[in-house]
Amino acid sequence: MKHKLFIWLFAVLGLTLNTAAWAQTVDWSPQYSTRWGYLYKNRDAKTEKLGVFSTEASLMLLDSTKTQYFVRVSNGDEGYIDKQRLTKAMFGKTSPGEPQQYFYRGKAGQQGAHLYVQATELRIRSAPTTASNAVGKLSLNAMVLYDYMPLYPEGWVYVGDHFHEDEQFIMAKFLGPELTYDDLYKAYLDVKDGDRTQALVQVGRLRDLAWQNEKFDKLQQSLTLWKEAHVKAGETNAKVDIELELLLAKKLAQKPSFAVIEKSVKALNIRYQLGDLTLIDGKITEKQAQQLQWKRVKNIPDFPECGWDPVFYYSADAGVIAFEAFGRSVLGTVETLKIKEQQLLIFGDQKMDNNYTEEQFIRQFGHLAEVSWISSPHAYRIPVGDAGFYQLVFKSGLLVEVKMIYYC
Repeated sequence: MKHKLFIWLFAVLGLTLNTAAWAQTVDWSPQYSTRWGYLYKNRDAKTEKLGVFSTEASLMLLDSTKTQYFVRVSNGDEGYIDKQRLTKAMFGKTSPGEPQQYFYRGKAGQQGAHLYVQATELRIRSAPTTASNAVGKLSLNAMVLYDYMPLYPEGWVYVGDHFHEDEQFIMAKFLGPELTYDDLYKAYLDVKDGDRTQALVQVGRLRDLAWQNEKFDKLQQSLTLWKEAHVKAGETNAKVDIELELLLAKKLAQKPSFAVIEKSVKALNIRYQLGDLTLIDGKITEKQAQQLQWKRVKNIPDFPECGWDPVFYYSADAGVIAFEAFGRSVLGTVETLKIKEQQLLIFGDQKMDNNYTEEQFIRQFGHLAEVSWISSPHAYRIPVGDAGFYQLVFKSGLLVEVKMIYYC
């Protein structure tokens, strides 16, 4: 690919000329700072700081004077820095006086420079402008590693890969210190009887953070507050089924020990019913797969590279069965199955077809499940010992898919 020097993108309306234009470099060949410092807009004038960069920040050297380098930093800003020793590699070092409010490195000071997301569902953009494509989202309190913080309004932080092959950006104003439940609870109490919009924002953050705590010890409280706040404001949120979440929170609070879960799952005798065939993981024969009239294939695109080592697969629109060698036998395990009429998942005496509801599942098996509700809502993991887990996915309140996922 021919080297392209610049692709200039002038950001959204409201960004003035005192902010540097974005320049994407196809060939990002950086050097690294050995001290933190400021990026200045003008040569030899230190009155206007565009931003601050960390120790071992990634810099593209564009030009130099006797006392300064003209550089491009990771988010595309260009300006002048005081001359210092630059290196071709990173050594995990810091430098004295690096400002923690911009580059927090953990309590021991040994982590990469980072801050935390202060908003729910913060969009990741393909370029430093809200007019660019959204390529992902970050959840509340997600840790964000970076090496340059703009100091002007509406600035952007680069969060993509090191070599800028997949560039990604988030707005700097949504980064701050790590949040705690107690901090957000206090913030909600401060506004709950005042501005309704702020009350809903704060209780929404409280809900998000409670879902992220693996102990779920504050979950029922936060969901109750969320419900009360929305009733008081006369507002609804189509993304949140609060009654379902309250039910799930109640079941998660009843979660037994892992040993009890393991014993309970084993007793369910989990199996599949496809037409007249009953399939049991680890006991599926190739003859059964042929009876389904699925196609034998050598490889499956994007199949996990660890956890198991299938020798071949049987595949159809309905799902995938992976066959592994077990001693002298080659037997199959369902890797993924779409749930529909005549394709059932069976837990104990519960036959789960395409009319099986999420509420039914929570009432029957919610106490056995693990969830990552903010990043993967309506997806439930049922552990299979130390080997892996079944993942059940619901859409519009109905079961649509089950997967068997092995740990690496």
